[in-house]
Amino acid sequence: MAELTQTVFGPTLAFDPATGRGVPAKVGRVVDAVTGAPVTTYTMDGVPGPVVTNSKGYVAPFQCDPGVTSVLVSFGSVTLPLIDQTAVLEAGAAAVAAQAAAEDAAELVGAPADLAIAAAVLAVDSATRNALDSVLGDGPIAGLVNNEDSATRRAITEHFGDAAMARLVAQTGSALNAAIKALAGAPPVWVDCPLTDKAKIDLYTASLPIQVSKDITGTVTLEGTARAMQASIITSATEVVFATIPAGYRPRRDQRVLCQGSSNENWLLGVNAAAGTLTASRYTGTQNVNAWLPVNTSWKAA
Repeated sequence: MAELTQTVFGPTLAFDPATGRGVPAKVGRVVDAVTGAPVTTYTMDGVPGPVVTNSKGYVAPFQCDPGVTSVLVSFGSVTLPLIDQTAVLEAGAAAVAAQAAAEDAAELVGAPADLAIAAAVLAVDSATRNALDSVLGDGPIAGLVNNEDSATRRAITEHFGDAAMARLVAQTGSALNAAIKALAGAPPVWVDCPLTDKAKIDLYTASLPIQVSKDITGTVTLEGTARAMQASIITSATEVVFATIPAGYRPRRDQRVLCQGSSNENWLLGVNAAAGTLTASRYTGTQNVNAWLPVNTSWKAA
């Protein structure tokens, strides 16, 4: 029986791009990625046995003899390149250390940490770049990679390309995938949209402020309820500016949204993409004092 000091590979998913599905119930052919020679595989208990997909294409972790650090596992026309998980963990630890050093250095010179890390990413001989070359940049800087505005994200995309980023995002079990799932499950952060002229339009109640929130896909949600403080100011001939969306949450183009008013009335919400202003116009019927002006819509941030 094999010892548990052997190299470990997986878990992974055998995915057929032609069908868009996992490769079910297939026995894999495993060869050394360096020499091309067949290698013996073992279960995680150290028992010799084949590498097999389940009904969904899932490949459980398996072991190979010491010295085998990278393998190619073929299930018919689908071939998966895998590397020893020990090497991945070691590279990840090196990248974490490099990230900490870069952040410390950036703090000393007053530069943003992501710019310092980006410089290390692009430096061919840096420890960060070497670690990223080993693990394609997932775990150690998942937070910065997931931030589309960070210099680190831009640097990694420039070096590895969008396709590599997409693979990491989609790869179940990768630290980047886990980070995105964690962020996706986190409570949304709501940001106030300052009111323009409370003498004309104010909040309906403090418990329903006009606010925006943005998720990790860049989708912005606008919610809240306002009220008219004067009668007959929202008409087909007038457009009242009542709030401003903060930068970073504004849409790519102007929006026009039909909203519910008091009773059976309606009104038109305008969203100015460039200025970020919210406007009210075209109130149907008679617009009285305290007319109800709720907003609830969404868009992709610019």
